[in-house]
Amino acid sequence: MKESFSADAVKKSLAGIPEIKKIYYKKILDSTNLLAKELALEGAPSGTLVIADEQSKGRGRKKRSWFSPPRSGLWFSLILQPEEVHDYSLLTTAAGVAAAKAIKKACDMEVKLRWPNDLILNGKKCGGILVESRLSGTKPKFFIAGMGINVNIEKKNFPSQLKSAATSLLIESRKRISRTSLLEEIIKELFASLKKQSNEVIKEAKEFSEIMGKKVKITSGREIIEGVAENLSSSGSIIIKTESGDMKEILTCDRIKIVKELRGNAPSPGGQRYSIKSSHHRGEGIQ
Repeated sequence: MKESFSADAVKKSLAGIPEIKKIYYKKILDSTNLLAKELALEGAPSGTLVIADEQSKGRGRKKRSWFSPPRSGLWFSLILQPEEVHDYSLLTTAAGVAAAKAIKKACDMEVKLRWPNDLILNGKKCGGILVESRLSGTKPKFFIAGMGINVNIEKKNFPSQLKSAATSLLIESRKRISRTSLLEEIIKELFASLKKQSNEVIKEAKEFSEIMGKKVKITSGREIIEGVAENLSSSGSIIIKTESGDMKEILTCDRIKIVKELRGNAPSPGGQRYSIKSSHHRGEGIQ
């Protein structure tokens, strides 16, 4: 049966969520984050949702392109005012937790979080999060929480360069998923996560984490760090225990790779703050 995914279907599905104030549904956009930014700058209220059936220039972190074909994914961005966000530094983390919980509820699938912003299913990427912000002086004026999830993409439709690393809910479950139902669950979980205390968000993020207790290799520019992923800090940074025993807090990275899983590693509370400066958890700045 063909899914009804349209402006009317989306609005009907989200009608019971009071935090959603306005919905912009487009058949095709270059990027939902870009339109959301334009609307926010024009004064669109918190709770404005931009969703597209297809993106022609979808993007992820570090301005990497994001494959966003029609009739097969969830590509959306949500405008949030600072008062809606309990802890700015954990916005990306909270969004990841919300997506993982929603997919579990709607699809009964175990999605893991690969720090800092990837959604992983059976070792492959099925989604990602891009949080951006606009500052007024030194304070955030608004946030845009963007999310892309590969829902009903068939394996044959992925570009050749993505087939070994990407997957979709359809591929892993062998059944088509209702995008409207999944979107509703994600939005509900996201607003619930935004209201939680920081320690609760961190606790849930560690439970969904793909890398906790595993040896990882982290690359950022020319810097490479290897060690065991021991913990998440109160701001969502990852704490790595190196082979020398040092604790390093990593703010962001270009790539993270699991080397192997270790057993019996108890999380440690903290340590040295690594010097790479970024804002993956606070949101990438909008110029």
